[in-house]
Amino acid sequence: MKKDIKAANLVNLKFIFCLSILFAYVSVIAQKKVLYPKLEKSQYNIGYKTIIDFDSSRTYKLNYPNDTSSLTHDPRPIITSIWYPANISKADKAMLYGDYIKVQSKDPKLKTFLKRIEDYNALSSSQCMFDVDDPDEEQKKMVPKHLKQPIEVFKNATPVNMKFPLVIYHPGLGGTLNDNTVLCEYLASNGFVVMSGAFQANDYKYVDLDWDLERSTKDIGFMLNAIKNLPFVDFSKIAAIGHSFGAQAVLGYKTQNALPISCLIILDSTVDYAFDAKPENFKRLTDKLYKKIDNMNVPMLVFAAPDATFKVMDSLSHAERIYATIELEHNEYTSLTSYAILNGLQERDDNETVWAKYTLINKYCLNYLKHTLFNDTSAKNFILSKHTQLVKVYEIPKGSSLYTLTPEYSDYSKPPSYLQFQKLLTGRKKEVIDKIIQTNPDHLSEDVINSAGYTFLKRDIDFAFYLFQKNVESHPKSSNVYDSMGEAYMIKGKKELAIKSYEKSIELNPNNKNALKMLEGLK
Repeated sequence: MKKDIKAANLVNLKFIFCLSILFAYVSVIAQKKVLYPKLEKSQYNIGYKTIIDFDSSRTYKLNYPNDTSSLTHDPRPIITSIWYPANISKADKAMLYGDYIKVQSKDPKLKTFLKRIEDYNALSSSQCMFDVDDPDEEQKKMVPKHLKQPIEVFKNATPVNMKFPLVIYHPGLGGTLNDNTVLCEYLASNGFVVMSGAFQANDYKYVDLDWDLERSTKDIGFMLNAIKNLPFVDFSKIAAIGHSFGAQAVLGYKTQNALPISCLIILDSTVDYAFDAKPENFKRLTDKLYKKIDNMNVPMLVFAAPDATFKVMDSLSHAERIYATIELEHNEYTSLTSYAILNGLQERDDNETVWAKYTLINKYCLNYLKHTLFNDTSAKNFILSKHTQLVKVYEIPKGSSLYTLTPEYSDYSKPPSYLQFQKLLTGRKKEVIDKIIQTNPDHLSEDVINSAGYTFLKRDIDFAFYLFQKNVESHPKSSNVYDSMGEAYMIKGKKELAIKSYEKSIELNPNNKNALKMLEGLK
């Protein structure tokens, strides 16, 4: 049975509840509790503004669903969010956190559209905060308490009279306007202008951020044009950061080479875990990357979990790359989820640890930008230093790959490193895996082999079958290994053997619901 892996947050619009209901609850905040602690004292105050403009090259229906009879379509609305270093006066008031999702405009044509954006952001935010699809009544009551808290950001404050590098931030699937505000605020306070947006679907019936590379590329291009006259932006220094699909989007945008992107920061793109450079279901992305691979020539900082293979990134060998691995769940790369965990809105036993890891990633992003945009030696030393056990860093020069830099496994007296084991799997080195299991079966855990078997199940059934067999031989008293073997037999079309495997799994664990269900279907 495959172990569950937390996927990126995908929003189901049928659960959208009206934000007005949320704000109807009375927010009791007698004490001054911060929504999230500042990372550290920085040089600049933070200004924030939104720009709403229309892209006449694409059409949209602004009044949906209020008016579905009209065949006329409006130009596509584009929301651009901007964080920047600001000078604060006594007249400037701190924003409320909810101001990020309550976008305002004097244009009456935008009223329905902006309300839909607000509702979507409210729902998606609560889903990330509580890690649920459908927030219950108690959770709904808690949301206004967070939305109404003040933050040290000042709307439409006067920009500092200097030019600052630009950072494009793109959220992932189901992302929101407040998806990673702590990172955006942190960079702005350290002398960067950060640009993000709604990136709503092309189909006007939906306002969620979906998997559409071309939509994102056009939106980024339009947003950059919308801010081209801002006097405080240094357009000679542009970087891009993306999380999940957002990471794929900024990679895709770089292939267009429309503007001189100086560097990319990739936050758990989800394409980093395949055992080949063509991960399943990502053909549109990889075709785009490999077709214009010469354009993928800028430095990259790539974050992923420790089980990442980085095969796609290894293929982009025209670029210098730094791979960094850290134990974080996929959505914990965003401030929305991480501060919710810190505030105890999800049942976790590592609240402060998650926040510490999240803030550390922010510092890596800042130092990588300083290193690549300003050639800051101390910033590079921070990236490459072993000052923390939380992050493991691999420096990959141009023309090289993590695969080639990983030494071959030869010392059977100690277990292979995770990267060495990945290399054995990639090379299908059955004889070496056999020898490891024969000499010291404890070197390879049941979960590691089982996970590897599922990785290959759809791309090399025979090798997956081999791994499941080895797991059965090494762990004959485990119910789960027989469950996995039953699935492999099913895929190979060997029904009777699948039944026997599932029966053995149930014999070892009568409460194995998956095996019971599969056995019922087979019989």
